[in-house]
Amino acid sequence: MREEQRSPVLPFLEALNDVNTYSNNFWEDINKDLVNQVLEEEQYDNVNVSSLFNSILSPAKVSKFLIELKEDAALAFKFFNFTAKQKGFSHTLESHCIIIHVLFGARMYSQTHEALKLLILLRPSFASSDIFDTLRSTQSLLRFSGFGVFDALFSTLTELGFLEEAHECFVKMTKFGCFPKAHSCNNLLHRLSRSNCVELSRKFFEDMAAARIPFSVFTYNIMIDFMCKGNLHEALLLRDKMTDSGIELDLYAYTTIIWGLCKDGNVKEARKLLEEMTASGSCGIMLMTGLEFSPLQLELADLIVIFYFKAETRGVDELDLVLDVAVLKLRKGIKKLSTMGFCHPGSGKTQETLTDI
Repeated sequence: MREEQRSPVLPFLEALNDVNTYSNNFWEDINKDLVNQVLEEEQYDNVNVSSLFNSILSPAKVSKFLIELKEDAALAFKFFNFTAKQKGFSHTLESHCIIIHVLFGARMYSQTHEALKLLILLRPSFASSDIFDTLRSTQSLLRFSGFGVFDALFSTLTELGFLEEAHECFVKMTKFGCFPKAHSCNNLLHRLSRSNCVELSRKFFEDMAAARIPFSVFTYNIMIDFMCKGNLHEALLLRDKMTDSGIELDLYAYTTIIWGLCKDGNVKEARKLLEEMTASGSCGIMLMTGLEFSPLQLELADLIVIFYFKAETRGVDELDLVLDVAVLKLRKGIKKLSTMGFCHPGSGKTQETLTDI
């Protein structure tokens, strides 16, 4: 029987719909003991193994074998890696997605993550949208339920910096009733805001709301921090929405807005908010540069806000002066300040002001 060319994407799925094209031995169950023996003893010249790769039907057969090995995920993964090294053979998108399902179903999450990274980084051979669609198509073959593997894809796209693709994955997930974890969404929102993706940050925030992804203090803080850098009024409106929803401002939100008010020259409102923060039981000031804060950042932020208040009482409101004083006060922090985006040269007034403060 003449073997016809199969699709490079879904060879096994096509085989299921075209059984007359294949000889009967194609559908014989795999000998798991033989496969395990070959892999353990590295019998790579075994005729039963080598014959698997000299056929035009090899991609479909490999997918079939991976499915039959799904109850032994470790062995399936060995087989997947072994076949990837065979001369003249390349895994299809289908076989990649099958092994990802098998690993995730066996709770081998570390291996799932590595398999997803490998597949995503094969781009442009496989587009992210095709990966998503093929994961959906192959899910039924393994009779796995649940949507965790799609959240894993979404998170891995975010981790690797494919932010637009991650957003596209989110949209596809919500269309068929699958919703990523709130933590995964916050990670993408944070990455978008730190990458200065203004429009996409706003769009994704709106998409999260439309999908009813629960907003936490972390969600609001990410957007307040982002908006304070360009639209303080919008950040203040979001603060009100945050409190109206029953979520209290935390230290992160307070200090982000205080910093934004100071930069905007509205020191009186900043002081008012500082007093509110103190009355609420929060203490200390943080400089918002991300989700992690060093002792240096905390001390610097304390000084900057205090200097703003003192400078205002003397009629001095130059931002450079305030930052220069903070730099000299901390001394050793000058190198780290440059990574925060606001390291300034001396203003000439710094020394005399330093002695006054």
